[in-house]
Amino acid sequence: MKNIGVLLIIILVALGTVQAQSKAEKRQAKKEAKAQAFVALKTFFAQGDFKFVAEWATTQKGRRINLQSNPNSFIKTGDQATAQLPYFGVAQVAPMGGDVGINIEDATLSNEEIEYNEKKFRLLYSFDTKSSNGELLSCKMTIQANKTAILMVMSSQRNNITYEGTITEIESSKE
Repeated sequence: MKNIGVLLIIILVALGTVQAQSKAEKRQAKKEAKAQAFVALKTFFAQGDFKFVAEWATTQKGRRINLQSNPNSFIKTGDQATAQLPYFGVAQVAPMGGDVGINIEDATLSNEEIEYNEKKFRLLYSFDTKSSNGELLSCKMTIQANKTAILMVMSSQRNNITYEGTITEIESSKE
């Protein structure tokens, strides 16, 4: 009877060790997959052109708005940007011409900075630009290894707004 009890304890300890190793191996495999995705993100971002499509907007007061049925985009090509993003929030200066969203038409990006966070597998991209109505915009984008992104737009004429979505390659319009 003692032999069975000792044998049972040995089996339980061995199973616990095997399970712990498999959890550690799974954790290591996830980390390696994230590292590979981050390397792919850095390669993708080094090309310089991408499209950001927002799925959610969050106002400065914390209101969260679903944008999935609302067409929007931020497109970066070289040092130029084009964007049509809806705006929800308070404007200190009313935009002229009825533009209620954040509209950028082939504006030059300035003060571009890219910072790689190797530990958290994310990329921080910041830049300044002007909207089509002359509004100064300071933007910060955080991009995860899986290409989900958060774009924070700080304006000279409106409250801050944050967009959450994904970045993709720009589709070429070859016909």
